[in-house]
Amino acid sequence: MSFSASARRVRDQTQPFGRRVMCLHECLEQFNLFGFEATRGRLRIMVGATRQGWTDNQLLDALDVLEEARQSWARFATADLAQSMAAKRLDRNHRGPSQLELRRVWLEGYLSGTRAVAWGVADLGECTKCEHLLIHHGSRRGCAACWASPDIDWDSRCRRRIPAFRRPSPHP
Repeated sequence: MSFSASARRVRDQTQPFGRRVMCLHECLEQFNLFGFEATRGRLRIMVGATRQGWTDNQLLDALDVLEEARQSWARFATADLAQSMAAKRLDRNHRGPSQLELRRVWLEGYLSGTRAVAWGVADLGECTKCEHLLIHHGSRRGCAACWASPDIDWDSRCRRRIPAFRRPSPHP
């Protein structure tokens, strides 16, 4: 099932609610910022789904946030593809960045300002082990920036996870 088809099912209120939640999970399997679990957890906090389940509004709000991020990634990737094609016409040996490297660059640009605050990553900073931004430490395997780098050998790749999302306290 494609992301778009799963997203349509999330919005389809004629579908059973459990199926709609499952379809949101399908969307998360196909596109996530920090790995499935970390992105899902952050989305739940962002939309106020702090109890066991989702409400209809929370589910739709979470999908809206995820779709906005996915659209940003698509625009970024399309622009990079156009640049790579132009560079390839000038130099047949041109090698652009890998998909993982592109994703790293996009994520650093995307998660800035108020968006970083909303996703709970504004003040995470760098990893003390690998020195990459902690926003890259979302998946189970650890730092996506380490995994994207051909210069870092297998055993040296950082496996630290992204810190838990904590809403800033409203009281100073």
